[in-house]
Amino acid sequence: MLPQAFCSLSLHAASTCRCWATGALVGVTAARAIFWSIPTRFLTGIAAAGGIAFINTVGTTGGFFGPTIVVGWLDTTGSFEAGLLAMAGFLAVSTVFALLLKLVIRDE
Repeated sequence: MLPQAFCSLSLHAASTCRCWATGALVGVTAARAIFWSIPTRFLTGIAAAGGIAFINTVGTTGGFFGPTIVVGWLDTTGSFEAGLLAMAGFLAVSTVFALLLKLVIRDE
C-alpha cells in the first residue's frame, strides 16, 4: 500500500521506485500464505470451501479490473500515478478488512 503510493509519487527516480516496488512485492507475497488460512479458521466443511472459492473469485476479478483501472487512469491523466494510487487505495481497504477479521475470529 504505502510503497506503491511512494513509488507513484517518485516515478522520476527509478532506483527509488524499484526499491519501493520490491518492498510492496515482498509485503503482498508474505501476506498471501496467511491470507489463504483465514477461511478455515472460522468456517468448517462446505463453508470453508465456499470461503476459499470466494477468495479465488475476488482474485480473478481483481486480475481483470486492476489493469483496467490502471489503464483507465492512464488514458484519463496521461500518467501511471493515479492508477498506482488507486491500487494502493484498494490495498489499504483490504488491509482494514483483514484487521477487522480479529473481531470475527474467535480465540482458540
